[in-house]
Amino acid sequence: MLVVTVTLVVVVIVQSAQCKTGSCNLSLQKDLSQNEPLVLTVVQDNLEWIMPEVRNNQGVISLETGKHLVIACPGSKNNVKANGEETAYVKCDRGSLKIGSKRVAEGGLRCSHSIADSEIWISQLSCGSGIYKGTVIQLGYQVMKEWLPLVEVCHNISRGVTLYTYHPLAGHSIEGAVKSNQRGNFKIGPTELFPGISPNTLYTQKRQKEVFKKILGSSSYLNGSNFLAKGHLSPDADFIFNSGQMLTYYYVNAAPQWQKFNAGNWISVENAVRRLSAQVDDKLDVYTGTYGVLKLKNNKGQERMIYLEPTKKLVPVPEVFWKLVRHEGSSSCTVVVGYNNVFLTKPPSTLCSPADPSGWPKLTDLRKGYIYYCDYHSFSETVTYVPQVECDGLLEFPS
Repeated sequence: MLVVTVTLVVVVIVQSAQCKTGSCNLSLQKDLSQNEPLVLTVVQDNLEWIMPEVRNNQGVISLETGKHLVIACPGSKNNVKANGEETAYVKCDRGSLKIGSKRVAEGGLRCSHSIADSEIWISQLSCGSGIYKGTVIQLGYQVMKEWLPLVEVCHNISRGVTLYTYHPLAGHSIEGAVKSNQRGNFKIGPTELFPGISPNTLYTQKRQKEVFKKILGSSSYLNGSNFLAKGHLSPDADFIFNSGQMLTYYYVNAAPQWQKFNAGNWISVENAVRRLSAQVDDKLDVYTGTYGVLKLKNNKGQERMIYLEPTKKLVPVPEVFWKLVRHEGSSSCTVVVGYNNVFLTKPPSTLCSPADPSGWPKLTDLRKGYIYYCDYHSFSETVTYVPQVECDGLLEFPS
């Protein structure tokens, strides 16, 4: 599998969010909150992401005098307000941000039209193994001639199912992330994806009722508070900038997930992973995937597999959602297994040998999606397409 190379450059702050002792400071929440651009730096002639430090629960980027940033606003008819171009090289000059010799006015680093626009790149590389094979796809940004990925996806195009995604989680910066109420509309991407079907239609509650009646003879499993939501794999809140959060709204980064699971135990798992990254104060590698096809009983008591497109057996509803969370510095890993079935009356059979990593939450309410934990090696014996990584022991919360 192609590995996403995402270098997270953490910029050290000074004591004030204002310009002081010749440094220049940008607050994510104040200076870049509207039509947010990409904030990058140049390392050995390559563009790389800048991650803020955290001060008073806000993300702050501090630039020493004489140092540069690259501000980018990719997208149709989009540009940096200060210079009218897609990119701008911004220099800190004794407390003032300048483009060339011109001082940048307030709001000048924002994009003119919209938040930075993301893209999908479909590679020629394969991922997974055996019958669980997919195509490597990346979600990212095209800036000048450089491709900057943030999320990597292993997606089976012919079945309309994503096996797993990967993204890095910046523990140094996560508590200073932009907290936006903005939610994106999910996008399909290039025409090669989801051929012959429309995910926009498949996820509607009207369509789900039709599908359940066709498969099960009844839509009684569905109601106004419990339906199949577009369940993020790489979640928006794992990203620091609003641009990264909005990038997660592609259908290849989602799978059908019961809403009571999505808003129940699964969001508790996502919150726990972010807390862990902050406590470790380091980057975590996060892989999130699906496994199996959910089976529910029809009106005759017979189990049937659930697909959003049942005629062609496309876009299967996963039986399981899982996360592999790894800390590179210690080579420790924990696998989280969550059952996408809020109708269980007893705990399900386990896919792997259960573990009890210290600090992880106990999430066993069947109505919110049953959760347990495993070690990587036991899990990989069943889910054979999980990425091969080095794992020495369980990743636990610091004591």
